[in-house]
Amino acid sequence: GHNDGKLVMVRPSNGQNYGSFIFEQYFGVSVAGSPAAMQNTLNVIALIAQLPDSMSVTLNDEAAIVAARAAYDAIGSTEQQSLVSNIDRLTAAESALAYLKTREPTPEPDPVPEPSAVAEFFRNNMVGLIIAGVLLLAVAGLTAWVILLKKNNKRNA
Repeated sequence: GHNDGKLVMVRPSNGQNYGSFIFEQYFGVSVAGSPAAMQNTLNVIALIAQLPDSMSVTLNDEAAIVAARAAYDAIGSTEQQSLVSNIDRLTAAESALAYLKTREPTPEPDPVPEPSAVAEFFRNNMVGLIIAGVLLLAVAGLTAWVILLKKNNKRNA
């Protein structure tokens, strides 16, 4: 081709290898433009694109949403973060997840069963029942002793 030296190249400000011999043959002037997305930024964009729509988010999507946020936060510069064109999808998914977590019913503890009337009676009258048992044993023992005494007296008479 023929170049009259008037072509202007607008290269990404973070672009590499734009100063090669071939580019210099075709472009007379090289101007730095806006930055291009790096590979890790493109990976984050793809990761966010895989998230469900905010209306379809479930609690099962939490791991994917957290991973996407961690990947976005791991991008090295705010310049690259600004190139993530679908960040609104991530923030919407995070908001939907937060809403679902507040709506998730908290499990109530198992109710403590009410004690039966018999158990309640024994608990409330424990001391009285022990005393009654001791007295019953004493009366039974005395009765047995009196009977044995009478039998002994009849044998001796």
